[in-house]
Amino acid sequence: MVAEQTRPDITYQGTDAQQALAERTFQVIRLQGMFASEYAPIRVKLDALAGFLEASESDILEAVRANAQVFTVVEEEDTTWVVSSRHGTPPLDVVPDTRHSFAERFMTPVPAPERPLRTERPEPELVVNTEIGDAIDDAERESARVDRELGVEDGADAGAGLTVELISEAPETVEPEAVAEPAVEEEIVEEPEAAPVEPAVATGPTDFSQYSDEAIATAIENTLRSDPRFANFGHLWMPEERVERLSRGNLRSLADYINEQEQPLTDDVLVQDVLGVRRSSSEFETMRFSMNYRLSSERNFEFLGTRDQPFWGTTDLQPIGTTRRKASDIGTDYRYLVDEVPAGSVKPRSVKSVEHTLTFYEFTYGLLPLDARMQALLPAPMMPDQRSAVLMVEIPQFDNSVYLVEVRYPTHNRGGFILGLDDFYEEKLVPGAMLSIEATDNDGQYRIEYLEDEEKQDRFLELDDRRSPKYVFRPLSYDTAVAEEWLVTEDRFPRFAQEKPLSEKQRRRIEEVIEATFLRIGEQDGKNWIAAFDDLLVAVNIERPASETYLRSAIENMPSVTDDGSGILTYDPTA
Repeated sequence: MVAEQTRPDITYQGTDAQQALAERTFQVIRLQGMFASEYAPIRVKLDALAGFLEASESDILEAVRANAQVFTVVEEEDTTWVVSSRHGTPPLDVVPDTRHSFAERFMTPVPAPERPLRTERPEPELVVNTEIGDAIDDAERESARVDRELGVEDGADAGAGLTVELISEAPETVEPEAVAEPAVEEEIVEEPEAAPVEPAVATGPTDFSQYSDEAIATAIENTLRSDPRFANFGHLWMPEERVERLSRGNLRSLADYINEQEQPLTDDVLVQDVLGVRRSSSEFETMRFSMNYRLSSERNFEFLGTRDQPFWGTTDLQPIGTTRRKASDIGTDYRYLVDEVPAGSVKPRSVKSVEHTLTFYEFTYGLLPLDARMQALLPAPMMPDQRSAVLMVEIPQFDNSVYLVEVRYPTHNRGGFILGLDDFYEEKLVPGAMLSIEATDNDGQYRIEYLEDEEKQDRFLELDDRRSPKYVFRPLSYDTAVAEEWLVTEDRFPRFAQEKPLSEKQRRRIEEVIEATFLRIGEQDGKNWIAAFDDLLVAVNIERPASETYLRSAIENMPSVTDDGSGILTYDPTA
């Protein structure tokens, strides 16, 4: 059944033009709120009305204010609203009642009430009817008198017949007399006059516009985290009662399977191969969440994944990437990135691709720096204490190879970097190669491409660390496009041949690396050494990573190095 829609009978005020304009305004408002209830407030912007009705805002305001029985004008900051209802009357109150709103209670919850102290239950009071007790005593005394008259000794049986007689002579049960209750004077209490009932204020949907989406999300998350009835893993939540349990045998099987494969595995693989739940099963998602949630609290397991691709490893797994240098030492080498990219200054996954040119240091150890551009490409840590994440990197031009690489996130005293590309670099690239790292829809999968070129050959610098570590030049063929300014060839830096790498103590101080690099690549001018800044930047990155900003800052603080502004630097060993 459809109710008949009738227009309210409204008598408009003002001049003929104002009446006509007011009627058209009401028709627009009624059309705007055609699905609203009869008395619900319908708000339309004044400038929108002016554009639709092809009338000036001042004329509309005059017509509206002349018909206060139909419209209400509301001023909010820089916006003017014209308000009415489908019934043709202004709403009771278009100002939301925020004295006890849902939004206010949601964002500022009332603290839990204190539980009252536990009190002992009162013991029941035993009430004795003294009159019944007296009657029983009288019956016992009468029985003793009869026994004495008959000569029955104490404790002897007087016979059944006497017993019947004694019972028949016993007084009847005495009903206790009603005890008169003390009179209580009635106290007349005057009831307070009822407070006048305020008319209901018309309210619309709860307004959260004063709070940001992040604030609302944080409030919801904090509420759920404090509720033990809910389990959480990353951005997913589940009632605790639905989370499956994992036995110690399940945990041992999961750890053994990961160690046998000698690499981190995704939760999909573990649930199917170890726990035996097929992906097509209706229980698959529940079991996957349960496994992730349970493993997150186990010491022998380490979460190494992202939001879209959770990886799990164990503490017994060998780290991904080069064995030439410890990950902790590499993180110390990239310490300068902590100052260049402060925590929270870059939004993760905010760019789709990054172009990068390989340095000698990155090529030798199979690295990529986690600088500002790379942090904007990659995902942030998913778990609060997550130190690293495993990503899948596809290289379509290289026989569709897929590599597992490890992202080491920065800490307060170590910079971040990406490990695990050394095999790919040695097989296909050279220092100075130009790469394109591209993100996919899955935040755990990326793609690397390189520019191809005609095959060339040159003698490139290499670190020979099989016996006594030293630098050597060896011929190498390559067919990838390179940035000529980043090549490390024998023609450019011949004096690096047979040089030994600097000691750990020297390479920790950027000033000592700069001084040693001047002696390796510079031209001697009397007692001084001269080198171009571009050559110095490439050569310093042979021993340790350094960005252009970091190198210039270090040079400015060295009194022994001067810059004439032309890009040529002078080093005075005696300064």
